[in-house]
Amino acid sequence: MIGTQVCALLSGAGLEVRRLVRRSSPDDRGDEIPWDPTAGELAADAFDDVDAVVHLAGHPLAGRFTDEHKRRVEQSRVEGTRLVARRIAEAERRAPRPDGPRTLISGSAIGWYGATAADRPHGHDLLTEDLPAGADFLAGVCRRWEQEAEQAAAAGVRVATVRTGIVQSPTGGALAQLLPLVAAGVGGRLGDQQVQSWISLDDVAALIVHLVLTPQAAGPVNAVAPAPVTARRYARILADVLHRPAAVPVPSFGPRLLLGSEGAREMALADQRVSAARAEELGHAFRHRALDEALHHVLGRRTA
Repeated sequence: MIGTQVCALLSGAGLEVRRLVRRSSPDDRGDEIPWDPTAGELAADAFDDVDAVVHLAGHPLAGRFTDEHKRRVEQSRVEGTRLVARRIAEAERRAPRPDGPRTLISGSAIGWYGATAADRPHGHDLLTEDLPAGADFLAGVCRRWEQEAEQAAAAGVRVATVRTGIVQSPTGGALAQLLPLVAAGVGGRLGDQQVQSWISLDDVAALIVHLVLTPQAAGPVNAVAPAPVTARRYARILADVLHRPAAVPVPSFGPRLLLGSEGAREMALADQRVSAARAEELGHAFRHRALDEALHHVLGRRTA
């Protein structure tokens, strides 16, 4: 979902984009690089003539948090990132670019901070990039994920990790799952005062492109809008945009049925007030600063 948008923005800016694809041979146009992250297969010279790599791949988070699902979530992110980081580091050592080091923009998530205050080794309410990782499952995944990306920095590669919040798009993620329920008039809030740090699809894609093109951007960057909302407020705004009711909260057993108790706690009921200050300091101008603006845009609804 995000990668497609990033490719469109980069191509629209006149940059040559090559997609990493999971098949044995590239197409005839020469704009694909084959790889198999599960088997650890990626040509040694894949990135020799590449300036930047944007790596967002990973097994979908949505699903019951069984042992097998958790294994696939972690393994896909850790092993895939390890492979990409190794290859771009090798390319940087072997064939340095004359106009500056290569760049690796690697995915991560606000799950880094832990789902709730009880999962964090600090007392901070506002979550900023300098804080340590939390203690729950997703925080551990994000910590290992980012560690693998940072390995490329030892070779001189500029590495930035994008800690993405709840992406607002009808084509995937949490919003896509909520839309049928709210449209049918049976959707409501997930939780109450838990803070949800969100970002529109347009903004997360634009931020990633901005990080690619900004030489001073390195280290973790939160990809969240400047105005997080509570779960109650999110449900009210979404219902208003769709002109549907949202008075009845979703029973707590609903998320547990879909995600398991651990998944429900770490995803659907997470409480994370995440700062967008670093992204703004780096010069990213948010297109959608308020949730109602973002939802009107992504859902194609006209404002009153």
